[in-house]
Formats: sequence, structure tokens, C-alpha cells
Amino acid sequence: MELITSNAEQQACEHIRPYQNTPSGLFAAFFDLSRTPFAASSQRGIVKSFFAQELKDVQAIIFQFLNGDIFVISTRLTMHHVLKAARHFGLDRYRNGKLYKLPHDYDEIAASLVKYVQAHEAAARRGAAQVTSARERFLGVKIGEGLPLALRKIRAARDDIKVLIIDDDSFALSLAQKSVGRHHDVETARTAVDGLKKYARIAPNILFLDIHMPGVSGYDFLEKIFEVDPDAFVVIISAHNDPNTIKKSQNLGARGFITKPYPREEIERYIQQCQAQGVDAI
Repeated sequence: MELITSNAEQQACEHIRPYQNTPSGLFAAFFDLSRTPFAASSQRGIVKSFFAQELKDVQAIIFQFLNGDIFVISTRLTMHHVLKAARHFGLDRYRNGKLYKLPHDYDEIAASLVKYVQAHEAAARRGAAQVTSARERFLGVKIGEGLPLALRKIRAARDDIKVLIIDDDSFALSLAQKSVGRHHDVETARTAVDGLKKYARIAPNILFLDIHMPGVSGYDFLEKIFEVDPDAFVVIISAHNDPNTIKKSQNLGARGFITKPYPREEIERYIQQCQAQGVDAI
């Protein structure tokens, strides 16, 4: 199976052109991953592995466009695969629930691909000078409508507590991981962007979040995380016990506040509180 990312819009157009009037046995589908964290380049391996396992077709091709959306084409692609992929990636099945056949649906496929080509060309014209800030990009990430429910199902399906810690201080993060990791399954991230990706992948029961991070701060993360997961249980971490920080964090939805260096008793108290409240029930 091949995953094409370089000039994928134009390559997809060229790939389907020979099948405009020729029977091919090929099926295709579009998936708007741009609405999910799976649009990131770091997630390409996960996306490719999913389709490779499901389709078992070495001739299949995935075209990933500039905005993160993908176009999959294979002789083995079925509606079952399309709907399963939509569920797996937390997509709206009404927007991602159509299976196309070549050459029968050639005109419709070509029209969609042309729009992607035009969008790619427009982005290229804008150039690097118009790249938005890290904060704007983070807050502008589109979230699939099915992602919140998918996260709840992941949590409900496991018996253990999954903890995610986001902190740009590598030394503090190492200490926290060793302390919490003695009794719980712990994942870590050093940036808000990486933290959001991990959150969408592992569906943690509880998140410990450093409020003061460069680029995308903990406040920015709080603004975004409840769009991703309305059930998020977030505890803020800071080196300073500042009343204004605590109040602002609580107003943004944080469940608690602790000061560094990650006191184990406080961490365990919040983990127990998270379990007691049963935030993961469907």
C-alpha cells in the first residue's frame, strides 16, 4: 500500500484519469481527516496501518492532501470499510459515508479532486508569509463530531486508569512520570500540540496540564480540550500558587490545581476523585 503526500491532489487526478471510460473494478472514498488530529503528518503511519490491515490490498493507494483529508482507492474497498474508518477516526458518517466506483462515479470524483487542487494552489500562492501562529493553528484545529463519543468508548472499554501529563519542563516531566508511573499507566507530552494528539489517541481518564508553556499555553489548551472531550478531567500544574491563575483555570473548566514538583499525594487524590465521579460512563 502506498501513501502519497507530495502534490497528492494533482497526483490523484492523474491517477484516476485512465479510468474515465474504462472498467477498472476500483472503488474510492474521501475522508475529511482535516477535522481530526489524524490530519497531522505524525499520524500518517497510524492512518496507513489502519487501511493496510483492513483492506489487505498492496495495490491500494492513499492520497493525503495538503489540508489533511485523504482519498483512498482500492479494488477491495467496501461500504463496510468506509463506515468502519469513519468510526475509527471519529468522523461524521454522513460526510464520510459514500463509496464511489470507477468509472461510474468518475465525474463526481473528479469534481471533488479539482476542488482540492484549487485549494492547494491557493495555499501555495499565499506562501509562508501568511502562515498563522502556532496558537491560532492550535485553536483552529477542527474536531470530528464523533470524536467525543469515541473517547468515551475507549475509556469505558478499559479497567485501568490512563494518565496524561503535559509539561514543557523535561526534568519535571521525568519526575512526574516516575512518581505517577509506579501505580498508573502514564503518557507524557512536552507541547500542547503533541498533547492534543496524544489525548485524541489514548483518551486519558485524567490530564495534568502545565499552565505556563511557550507558544500554546495551558490556558489555550483548556479552551480547546472541552471541544475535543466535554468529559475531560483536567488538573492544572504550576510552579506558582497564584490565585489569579487558579481562578482563570477554574473558569476555563479545570477541576483542580497543584503546585510543582508534582506532589504524589495530591496527584493520587485527584486520580481518586476522577474515579469516584465516574466521568467515563456512557
